[in-house]
Amino acid sequence: EGYIDRLVHHKDSDIFEIHDYKTGNSLKTQEELDKDRQLALYSIGIRDNFENVKDIYLVWHFLAFNKKMISKRTEEELENLKQEIIKLINQIESTTDFKSNPGILCRWCEFKGYCDKMKEVDSAQ
Repeated sequence: EGYIDRLVHHKDSDIFEIHDYKTGNSLKTQEELDKDRQLALYSIGIRDNFENVKDIYLVWHFLAFNKKMISKRTEEELENLKQEIIKLINQIESTTDFKSNPGILCRWCEFKGYCDKMKEVDSAQ
């Protein structure tokens, strides 16, 4: 499940634009955006839910830089992404051994009662 910040449908041409607004202080390169999965996954949803989709533009607005950047995906790239995501989901769902990854966020973790690493930290204090 995902939430699109803004979706524009040009009905006269059946072209869609998926807009995403970034508020952080980092600006991605065009190469990074061309590999980004988030808006590409949204475009799969658009193609699955709307008829006669001619084209979809992926548009990022980097607000701190007052910069708009655009990318597109081919049908083949979207199918490859879909298969990659399905494979990743299957891998996650079949995982039974979850190794701990201690870090600064541990103190807010909902699972620290089950975590061997947190038990070690708690007993040392």
